[in-house]
Amino acid sequence: MTTTPRARRVQALVSAPLALAVLGGCSVAGKSVAPAKTTLNSSTTSTTPAATPSTDNLPSTDNLPTASVLISRAQDVLVRTKTLTIRTTITVPGGEMSTTTRRGRIIGTPQALTYTQLDYGTEELRLIGATLYVKGDATYWGEYATDYANRWTRSPDDEWTRTAIEDMTIVPHVDELLEEDSEIVQALTGKAASVTMETLDGQRMYCVENENGVLRAWIDPKSNQIRKVEGYGTDGDGTGIDELSGYDGDYSDIVAPKTTLTRPPVEASSTT
Repeated sequence: MTTTPRARRVQALVSAPLALAVLGGCSVAGKSVAPAKTTLNSSTTSTTPAATPSTDNLPSTDNLPTASVLISRAQDVLVRTKTLTIRTTITVPGGEMSTTTRRGRIIGTPQALTYTQLDYGTEELRLIGATLYVKGDATYWGEYATDYANRWTRSPDDEWTRTAIEDMTIVPHVDELLEEDSEIVQALTGKAASVTMETLDGQRMYCVENENGVLRAWIDPKSNQIRKVEGYGTDGDGTGIDELSGYDGDYSDIVAPKTTLTRPPVEASSTT
């Protein structure tokens, strides 16, 4: 049996959280994502701004904080963050690349996702309240492109929609940076993790690197925000990059489309 891109999306929709995708874990597509860490619960999230260094001067490279201190500071900021953008780029052997951009509220809605892969096309999702809207290009829709390409569809309440909503959330990526037992946190806070100062996008940043150099995180010394996490497969498995931006930004542009079609059942996209 072969399927059109729409049906394949449940299996291949989005990259797994970075540690799972690069450090040897398996894909979470098609499964329920991990629940949000209790400190991310919207009823307990603090609105108090995160603490920032007391001086505007960047630290001397001779007296840098430890990796565990830097990660802890970054976690304190992230757990208070209500809206965020995470752009994930996964490159596998052979050069195939996929990009996924998640943006909006970490808990609740609105949320938006854009996913692009060469042989898959580009797909956009918007979650407004309990309603999911989907738009794909001609490659994504395949044989249905004439009717649906580049047009917003409203997704009915079915298993495909529920899986898509679980997969698109930012929460698993945030939890990978918050949970003490996550592969990322353990690797970046180990005793052998190192700290240097590096330039990222023209700005001096802390760079925390794990023991064998396959995982690095860049942290802004002024805001304590994690700006980038990059992982390298130890056996040539590819690379994964998470770029974080738009902390507590304005995402009022994520709104319900004015005109929509009704997405047909996923089963209709399967052919033998």
